[in-house]
Amino acid sequence: MKKNILISGIILISALCLFLFLFYNQNKIVAQEEVKLCAPEIPIGEAMEESAVLLSGFISELQAANYQISKEIEAAEEMINLAEQCDIKKCQPVCIKVAYECGYWTTICPPKGKCTNVYVPKTCYRCEVNACSGQPCPNEQIRDEFNKIETRLSQIVGLSGRLKNMLNSKIDVVDKLAESRQEFDNCAFSPSDWLAAERGEKTPRYSLSCTMVLKENFPRKEEECKSLYNFFCCQ
Repeated sequence: MKKNILISGIILISALCLFLFLFYNQNKIVAQEEVKLCAPEIPIGEAMEESAVLLSGFISELQAANYQISKEIEAAEEMINLAEQCDIKKCQPVCIKVAYECGYWTTICPPKGKCTNVYVPKTCYRCEVNACSGQPCPNEQIRDEFNKIETRLSQIVGLSGRLKNMLNSKIDVVDKLAESRQEFDNCAFSPSDWLAAERGEKTPRYSLSCTMVLKENFPRKEEECKSLYNFFCCQ
């Protein structure tokens, strides 16, 4: 988890540093030639904003997870304390009468005739003392603490699922940051390019913030920016 937060923080810092560098340097452009078209839109602002949201989400979910884990530990410790209160002396043996067959055979000899063996059925009762009155352990309280542990565990599982979803969204942020770097490289002019532009051999290209493009109403393919902190490559 800490590794994922670190990665998200690095993404945010990278995007922010790149944005600040470009925003600071855009005002140093050799002005003000006519801008013919601003395209493509470079999603550096989107990468920065989504990185900030991602990092904030990670921190919030991990704080919630830490809280749930601490409460789960408290419940487990309380359950152990309650288990240590168990005392067999609190259980008093109780006699439970259990019926069983105790019939017998007897010989019957009539005055005239043969003697015969006859089974005489009979029900007897014995006392079983394996039952107990009283609770040796505070069972209800132990059960309550166990339920708390199960509840906290299910909440932690839910937090884990949300963190996995955030990791999936991190891929989109990384892609936008990589796209931004590539588009800035494509838009960048080397010193030799600027010399060629002064000779009229190349059309100058400028990295301009979305805010400036909208303010100056430079021509562009998109009527609105997807983020005010995005940039355009303008010619």
